[in-house]
Amino acid sequence: MISGKEEFRLVSGVFKQNLYSGVYQDLKPSDLPVDMNLFDIAGDMYPLTKEILDEGYVLTATLNTGDCLYVPAFYYSQSRTLSEQTTMLHFTYPPSSILSDLLFQGINDGILKHRGTSHQKE
Repeated sequence: MISGKEEFRLVSGVFKQNLYSGVYQDLKPSDLPVDMNLFDIAGDMYPLTKEILDEGYVLTATLNTGDCLYVPAFYYSQSRTLSEQTTMLHFTYPPSSILSDLLFQGINDGILKHRGTSHQKE
């Protein structure tokens, strides 16, 4: 953070279904709905998102001038400015773990969805 004050909300990619990511056909598998606001969650529209907020899975960080925030690969993030003006630098790096990259690619492709199969013997 070069100057100002900014608040961030972060959610792990393992909660993508709680964020309705990949649910709507008109969005890319990793996109959130346009009206999804992690600072003011519409519980009636997005009850699964409200659930992860209430359970403490939405992380919050407030950055001031000179602070730095690392957002792990595959995390969703949103921010809002708490000062009159904010100046930030933002760097994006590719994921560093091939295993986690494959795991989240599988989640995005839908191959890890529960299919409701029964494991009971007949």
